[in-house]
Amino acid sequence: MKLLLSSIALLLAVAPASAPAQGGMAPAPNLCRAAANGDWSAHVNAMPGPGARPTLIVTGTIGVKPAARTRLRLSPAVMESDPPQYTVVLDISLPRRPTIDMLERRQVRGSWPVSGRVGAVHIRCGGRIVASVRDVVVAR
Repeated sequence: MKLLLSSIALLLAVAPASAPAQGGMAPAPNLCRAAANGDWSAHVNAMPGPGARPTLIVTGTIGVKPAARTRLRLSPAVMESDPPQYTVVLDISLPRRPTIDMLERRQVRGSWPVSGRVGAVHIRCGGRIVASVRDVVVAR
């Protein structure tokens, strides 16, 4: 019975999502499709200039299938602390068609306007936090 339940759980975890996203890509179910992730960094670009506004820049390296589409997006929820903590979501879409079972290392990057200091950045993928950057440097 345990083997049957484990097999069903495994099939559900690797089954493609039923609704295709834009461009024939299927959104990943509630699990992170990055085989490995690391080298995460975050800093705030607060360089002066006309119309300049502080910008949070987050970068990281992940291992994904070559056909996967990736993007980082800033979560609207900000953890109320002093200074505030932000959450960045790593979205990975896989093609609906079968792909090569190989992984590539890919650099991901996102930037968003922020106000004030940033205490920490948490990177979320597949419904869980996969990394946190606690030393967010401000470049002036």
